[in-house]
Amino acid sequence: MKNNKPCYFLLPGFFFLAGCLHYLPLAGQDRRLTPENIRRAFAEVSPKIQADSLRPAFHLCPPAGCMGDPNGGIYHNGWYHIFLRITTVWPPGLVPGTGPTPEAGIC
Repeated sequence: MKNNKPCYFLLPGFFFLAGCLHYLPLAGQDRRLTPENIRRAFAEVSPKIQADSLRPAFHLCPPAGCMGDPNGGIYHNGWYHIFLRITTVWPPGLVPGTGPTPEAGIC
Protein backbone atom coordinates (compact mmCIF):
# COMPACT_ATOMS: atom_id res chain seq x y z
CA MET A 1 0.00 0.00 0.00
CA LYS A 2 1.33 3.42 -0.97
CA ASN A 3 1.74 6.12 1.70
CA ASN A 4 0.10 9.33 0.43
CA LYS A 5 0.46 11.30 3.67
CA PRO A 6 2.55 14.47 3.56
CA CYS A 7 5.89 14.25 5.32
CA TYR A 8 5.23 16.96 7.90
CA PHE A 9 7.71 15.34 10.26
CA LEU A 10 10.53 16.50 7.95
CA LEU A 11 9.64 20.21 8.25
CA PRO A 12 11.26 20.85 11.67
CA GLY A 13 14.53 19.38 10.43
CA PHE A 14 14.39 21.49 7.28
CA PHE A 15 13.81 24.71 9.22
CA PHE A 16 16.58 23.82 11.68
CA LEU A 17 19.08 23.32 8.84
CA ALA A 18 17.94 26.49 7.08
CA GLY A 19 18.47 28.43 10.31
CA CYS A 20 21.94 26.95 10.77
CA LEU A 21 22.93 27.92 7.23
CA HIS A 22 21.94 31.51 7.98
CA TYR A 23 24.59 31.72 10.70
CA LEU A 24 27.44 30.26 8.67
CA PRO A 25 29.91 32.97 7.69
CA LEU A 26 30.25 33.68 4.01
CA ALA A 27 33.67 33.56 2.38
CA GLY A 28 35.74 36.47 3.65
CA GLN A 29 33.29 37.45 6.40
CA ASP A 30 34.22 37.44 10.05
CA ARG A 31 31.08 37.70 12.16
CA ARG A 32 32.72 37.42 15.56
CA LEU A 33 31.65 40.23 17.87
CA THR A 34 35.02 41.89 18.36
CA PRO A 35 35.69 45.62 18.79
CA GLU A 36 37.35 45.75 15.36
CA ASN A 37 34.39 44.04 13.65
CA ILE A 38 31.96 46.38 15.41
CA ARG A 39 33.94 49.45 14.26
CA ARG A 40 34.09 48.04 10.73
CA ALA A 41 30.32 47.41 10.68
CA PHE A 42 29.57 50.93 11.94
CA ALA A 43 31.99 52.49 9.43
CA GLU A 44 30.37 50.57 6.58
CA VAL A 45 26.77 51.39 7.43
CA SER A 46 26.96 54.83 9.09
CA PRO A 47 27.32 56.97 5.91
CA LYS A 48 24.23 55.36 4.39
CA ILE A 49 22.21 55.91 7.54
CA GLN A 50 23.39 59.50 8.03
CA ALA A 51 22.29 60.31 4.46
CA ASP A 52 18.76 59.02 5.16
CA SER A 53 16.38 62.01 5.01
CA LEU A 54 13.83 60.19 7.19
CA ARG A 55 16.27 59.55 10.06
CA PRO A 56 15.07 61.39 13.20
CA ALA A 57 17.15 64.51 13.92
CA PHE A 58 16.12 64.94 17.56
CA HIS A 59 15.93 61.41 18.81
CA LEU A 60 18.39 59.10 20.48
CA CYS A 61 19.76 56.96 17.64
CA PRO A 62 22.81 54.70 17.41
CA PRO A 63 25.35 55.45 14.65
CA ALA A 64 24.21 52.25 12.91
CA GLY A 65 22.22 49.15 13.74
CA CYS A 66 19.12 49.06 15.92
CA MET A 67 18.66 50.50 19.37
CA GLY A 68 16.75 48.29 21.71
CA ASP A 69 15.50 48.51 25.27
CA PRO A 70 16.18 52.17 26.18
CA ASN A 71 15.67 52.54 29.92
CA GLY A 72 17.22 53.74 33.14
CA GLY A 73 17.21 57.45 32.37
CA ILE A 74 19.10 59.48 34.99
CA TYR A 75 20.24 63.09 35.43
CA HIS A 76 23.84 63.47 36.64
CA ASN A 77 26.13 66.53 36.63
CA GLY A 78 23.97 68.46 34.17
CA TRP A 79 23.54 65.60 31.69
CA TYR A 80 20.66 63.23 31.02
CA HIS A 81 21.79 59.65 30.47
CA ILE A 82 19.70 56.99 28.76
CA PHE A 83 21.01 53.44 29.02
CA LEU A 84 20.39 51.15 26.09
CA ARG A 85 21.58 48.17 24.10
CA ILE A 86 22.61 48.41 20.45
CA THR A 87 22.21 45.55 17.98
CA THR A 88 25.25 45.97 15.80
CA VAL A 89 25.41 43.19 13.23
CA TRP A 90 23.46 40.10 12.31
CA PRO A 91 23.36 37.62 13.98
CA PRO A 92 22.36 39.85 16.85
CA GLY A 93 25.15 41.06 19.06
CA LEU A 94 24.09 43.35 21.87
CA VAL A 95 26.47 46.09 22.97
CA PRO A 96 25.70 48.20 26.03
CA GLY A 97 25.74 51.95 25.50
CA THR A 98 24.58 55.25 26.95
CA GLY A 99 23.21 58.37 25.37
CA PRO A 100 24.02 61.54 27.32
CA THR A 101 22.46 64.86 26.38
CA PRO A 102 22.20 68.22 28.18
CA GLU A 103 18.59 68.76 27.01
CA ALA A 104 15.83 66.49 28.26
CA GLY A 105 13.75 66.99 25.11
CA ILE A 106 16.33 65.37 22.83
CA CYS A 107 16.17 62.07 24.67
